[in-house]
Amino acid sequence: MAKPQIHDQLAEKQRQLEQLEAEYKDFAYAVSHDLSAPLRAIEGFSSFIAEDHAQDFDDRSQRHLEHIINGSQKAKDILTALLDFSRINTRAEAFTKVDCNTLIAEVQTQEQLSEWIDLSGAQVQVEDLPTIIAARQQMAKVFAEVLQNALVYHAEGGKPHIHIKADETDDDWVFSVTDNGIGISERAAERIFNVLNRAVKERDYPGAGMGLAISRKILHRHKGEIWLEARNPSETVFCFSVSKDLNNEP
Repeated sequence: MAKPQIHDQLAEKQRQLEQLEAEYKDFAYAVSHDLSAPLRAIEGFSSFIAEDHAQDFDDRSQRHLEHIINGSQKAKDILTALLDFSRINTRAEAFTKVDCNTLIAEVQTQEQLSEWIDLSGAQVQVEDLPTIIAARQQMAKVFAEVLQNALVYHAEGGKPHIHIKADETDDDWVFSVTDNGIGISERAAERIFNVLNRAVKERDYPGAGMGLAISRKILHRHKGEIWLEARNPSETVFCFSVSKDLNNEP
């Protein structure tokens, strides 16, 4: 094949790629704007009715109204998580040096995580962690997600014990987060990293089912992976890797 033909084909592929990217951005905007607004309206007006006119409804109607409010909030949470997932690569932050000891300490002070740690009486043991090349906020998201899983999915009445460490291989940093939670079944372990999939029933443990899918996509950007190493009734070990060869990445 002649060089001009190859050049023309590459140019056409580039044009198609740019068109798809533009369509994707339009779709993301439509989802974030056109769907978020009506959901906010449903939740807002339902809450207004519940607060100011509760006395006008019987118990059954009040329960129905509560379902509407909870359902709209869940839809908003799912929408936000899907948008976060879609923007991992399109709004990617630059790679820089990240001290993981400082990062995990900051993650533990996040309002919701800090509250869960205090309320559950969790013991979080962190071994000395490395300084890596990574997107700082994205890595904070990964640590927050796996730590949140360890805090949320623990046996009722028991105190979570969480151990975080890192090992070095020739090509990667491999982190592991071990907890004494409820464990994960073999069947569930195959799907928990997929979008909108969960290992447990929502009525038992609330959530959107997006945290691990978001984490996996972030780690793929870091030439890494996330996996489940142990899954039994008394222990869960999540491992994830980050490439050591990210210095020249965008």
